Amino acid sequence: MKPIDKKIVIGIAGGIGTGKSTILDYLKKEKKAYIIKADDLGHEVLKKGEKGYKEAIKHFGHELLNEEENIDNNKLARIIFENPNEKKWLENLVHPLVLEKIKKEIQKEDKLIVLETAIMFETKCNELCDYVLGILTDRNIRIERLISTRGYSREKCIKIMDNQMSDEDLKKRCDYILYNNENKDVFMREINDFFFAL
Repeated sequence: MKPIDKKIVIGIAGGIGTGKSTILDYLKKEKKAYIIKADDLGHEVLKKGEKGYKEAIKHFGHELLNEEENIDNNKLARIIFENPNEKKWLENLVHPLVLEKIKKEIQKEDKLIVLETAIMFETKCNELCDYVLGILTDRNIRIERLISTRGYSREKCIKIMDNQMSDEDLKKRCDYILYNNENKDVFMREINDFFFAL
């Protein structure tokens, strides 16, 4: 399959365990796509020296830091998991900073760009995309994948999934939908069918 030789931004949306990483690996290899992961940038804006780091320490206090004075992600995760108000505060800090980084990444590339985020529409990342491709997978399949690949408990899987956008909302908002309920070969064929037209 030849690489796409024009600049186009494809958003990949879908909840945890739907197979977004599989499609990203495939597109990077087969389409020579430039991959942007919003989650990685979210960690980047909280690194020492970044604006997000300074604001987070000001808000949560220095007890959030580990011995190397980096933000302890486990401590932060516990805080926002237990307190919806703190989660909202962190999102209001991080999302605009991530959006700015994404815009800069898109500006500097001139080929196929694939932007992946679990919160595509909540952060308005969809407005940066030419098309948004939604990945849907049956709930039970997602749970089994997360248990086997990440060691999550069933309860943790359900809690995370219940806090993400529903399949019904994704169907309404995405330009295209792919289903990842079969084996990998079937999923790859669906991906190829979508990108063949680009």
